[in-house]
Amino acid sequence: MVRPPRECVILARELGLAELPCERCVAEHFFSYWRGRKGELKVPAGCWVAHTALTALECARMRARLEKVVRRMGLTWADVEKLAVLHDVGKLSEAYARYGFRGLRHNVLSAVVAYRACGRNITITRAAFLHHEATHWRDLYRLGVYQHLTDSLSSSMRRLVGRGFRLRDGYVLALEGLANLVDHMGARGARPVLAFLANEDFYQMNPSELERKLGRLTWRSMALYWILYLADNRAASARETSRAYWLDAVRRLPEEARGPAELADLILGLRGRLAHISLTALPSSRGGGGRGWSSPRSG
Repeated sequence: MVRPPRECVILARELGLAELPCERCVAEHFFSYWRGRKGELKVPAGCWVAHTALTALECARMRARLEKVVRRMGLTWADVEKLAVLHDVGKLSEAYARYGFRGLRHNVLSAVVAYRACGRNITITRAAFLHHEATHWRDLYRLGVYQHLTDSLSSSMRRLVGRGFRLRDGYVLALEGLANLVDHMGARGARPVLAFLANEDFYQMNPSELERKLGRLTWRSMALYWILYLADNRAASARETSRAYWLDAVRRLPEEARGPAELADLILGLRGRLAHISLTALPSSRGGGGRGWSSPRSG
C-alpha cells in the first residue's frame, strides 16, 4: 500500500476523520509542489487536494478574528474561501505538470482562472497573482507590484496565457475530493467556484489585458493576499516532517516553557518561517467561525 502524503495524514487528523473521504487518491497526478533543492532533480510531491483543503481550513480558523475586518473592507468571507480554493488551481494545468519543475509561475495561471471563475472579480484575481510560496509578503512591499509583475510575466508565460492552457485530464476527480472536504468544513463560499471549474477546463487571456488588470496594487487585494499568505504557509508546513506542522510546533511550546517570557522566546525561535506564520490570528479552541471542530486538535 502506498503511503499517503503527509499533508493528507495531517488534514484527516485535524478534521477528526479516520481517513480522508477521497474515493480514489489523485496525489500522483495532482501533486501540490515540486520537491528538490536548487541544483537537484525535482520530483512531484504532496497532494493538491489536501494542501488546498488545509489552506481553506487555516482560513476558517482565522474567521472569528478576521471576518469583521474583511467586511469593513467591503469584502465578504466568501471571497476568502474562493481565494483559498483558487490560489493553486494553476497547478492542475498540463503546463504545470510539464514545466513546473523549471519554476513555471503557477500564480499567473491561477490568476487567469480566478478572473473567469469569480466573474471578473479583480480583487481575488490580484490576490491570487500576488501569492507565490517563494515570495514573502514583505518583499512585495519592498519591490513593488510592477517588479513582481515583470518577474512573473516572462515572454514564455505571456505566450502560454495568450495561447491558452488546459487543466489536466481527470482534474474533476480532484475537484470532487476537494468539494467534499470544504463541505465538511462548512466553507460554502467555495462551492460556486468549484462548480464553475468542473465545467470549464480551458483558459485564455490577452497578455496585455492581464498585465493591465494586475498592474495596480490595491489595499483590498493586498489584504486578501496577506490572509492567504498566512493560511498557505501554515498549510505548507504540513509537507516538511512529521513534527513540522506549524500548529503542532505551537502546541508543544507550553510544555517546553517554564513561563511567559520563555514561551515568547521559544515562539520567536521557531525554525525558519514558522515564527512568521505562528504569531498572528492564532485559532481558538472552537475553530473558525465560532463553532467547534469535530477534532479536539483543530485549534
